[in-house]
Amino acid sequence: MTYLLLMSALIFQTGIQPVNSHRRVLIFGNNQTLLQQQLQTLQKDSSGLVERDVIVNLVKPGDQLYKRHQVVSAEPFTVVLIGKDGDEKYRSASILTTGKLFAMIDAMPMRRAEMQRSKNKQ
Repeated sequence: MTYLLLMSALIFQTGIQPVNSHRRVLIFGNNQTLLQQQLQTLQKDSSGLVERDVIVNLVKPGDQLYKRHQVVSAEPFTVVLIGKDGDEKYRSASILTTGKLFAMIDAMPMRRAEMQRSKNKQ
């Protein structure tokens, strides 16, 4: 039950967010095993996702986001990171670890500025 509540708080079904509101991880595909592995991998550090303002979107086959992000619906699995500027920052056909995700985000100029502002508030 806790797992379901956490996942429901973590995952939003393809709701379009305004640019600059969140970073997004878009998960596309029809391979249920890979989709589940990706979700479980991200769920293990949900506090890191919250800290970095990341929303995870599990994109249903046929959704407009497939076309927008040029993902072929026949591909079994694709994960895409979208920055707060709305640009694609990363794409892979394999599982994205939180370590790699957080390293990419933490290296982004906007994230560095966020970390600096947070540090200055303390």
